[in-house]
Amino acid sequence: MYVDKILRPLRLMPRAKGRGGKWQNLYEACVLGLRRATGAMVVPKRSFFVCMIGGALSSASAIEIEVDYRYDSNDFFSASGNPQGATGAAQARAALQAAADRWSAIIDQSLGAVSLADDSSDVRIGFSHPGTGASYQVSAAVSQSSDALAFSAVASEYRGPWAIAENVWILYAGGRVMGSSGAGGTGTGLNFTNVFDDADGIHNRGFNVGFGSLPVWGGTVTFNSSSTFTWHFDITSAAPLGTTDFYSIALHEIAHALGINTGFDDWEDHVVGGYFTGANAVAAYNTDNGTSLTRLLVQSGGNHWRDGLYESLIFPAGNPNYAGTVGAGNLQDLMMEPIANFFYPGLRRLEVTNTDVGAALDVGWSVIDPNSQPSVVEIISALRDASGVVSIEWVSEVGASYTVRTSTDLLIWESLVPVVIASGATTMWTDSAFGFSGDRRRFYQIQTN
Repeated sequence: MYVDKILRPLRLMPRAKGRGGKWQNLYEACVLGLRRATGAMVVPKRSFFVCMIGGALSSASAIEIEVDYRYDSNDFFSASGNPQGATGAAQARAALQAAADRWSAIIDQSLGAVSLADDSSDVRIGFSHPGTGASYQVSAAVSQSSDALAFSAVASEYRGPWAIAENVWILYAGGRVMGSSGAGGTGTGLNFTNVFDDADGIHNRGFNVGFGSLPVWGGTVTFNSSSTFTWHFDITSAAPLGTTDFYSIALHEIAHALGINTGFDDWEDHVVGGYFTGANAVAAYNTDNGTSLTRLLVQSGGNHWRDGLYESLIFPAGNPNYAGTVGAGNLQDLMMEPIANFFYPGLRRLEVTNTDVGAALDVGWSVIDPNSQPSVVEIISALRDASGVVSIEWVSEVGASYTVRTSTDLLIWESLVPVVIASGATTMWTDSAFGFSGDRRRFYQIQTN
């Protein structure tokens, strides 16, 4: 079913298996797609081939969740501090980036650029330090001596004037030994409500609706770094029995940081008598289950759905990662439950569900249409040289940001970093890191950010 969804922009349907099995048919579909989209085709060599599905998939997303590891003081995302060494650290970064990309693809809210100056306001952001758990405040002042708020409290860090680019939402990440798998949230800072939360101020980024509203600068996530906690970091495979899927937990904690959490009026205004009454979440649940509920129970504490009580379909738009999940079209426990209820050998990964996305819409974020069809970016050429290095050229817009995604099976897609910023009417990208490196097939997508 997922293959069909990928091919749909070309109006192709999978053919019955021939002598070459499904890969023969996927290759034929790829060649046909390239001919239709660009008039070009990539000829396989020794059974290796490159395929651009539908030319490229385009995303309508506006927000870009930018992962920042500067406060990973215990080196959880580095070889020296990750319990699984260099491999674990690299996979953890890839999984967290994939989770951030997933939410970035779902939320299409626009956020204005903002400059934080060393002036009479000396704007501060505050959060729980990912590496220590302590309250941490970052000031726009250059030093304590120029900090207009130092008389009240000294900041943890004086960063000096800094800026947040348009549509960027910062996610500080790290790890520490903790009693749970992870935590996610955001903070305020000493004068936060006078600047970021001011609906008429220049720092609310054209989105915040007033005091106590959603976080407009970003948030933090932290993960259990204990050597006794067994993570499954690999986003390309299902988590084995006895391990916890990192991608699932990252999706959950990012959602908390985005405001599906207590501490925000946008969420708490919908929680009445132990029930969540947001119209979009309730409607999504009813649609998936054929029910007519008017509210959904929340767990004690108020920032999770009642554990084990509700199920919903995986949100189909925004590039879901189906590996290890119940799959498309099947009901799954809600992602924002307090306990990740994995079971073996079936469900080994949780994805964002329609009900979870409905909650994000209820608290104020703008989200993409789950039934929207992706547009196509025009591919000029896709070539592989004798050494296996792939080069792809496409028609681009100057200054636009593109993410290249790759897969070996059309089911599991990995976003490659860094993003590509177009400097001309066409953009050439080379897969020098991946090439073919033993893969018999590789598929690519170009996604506009």
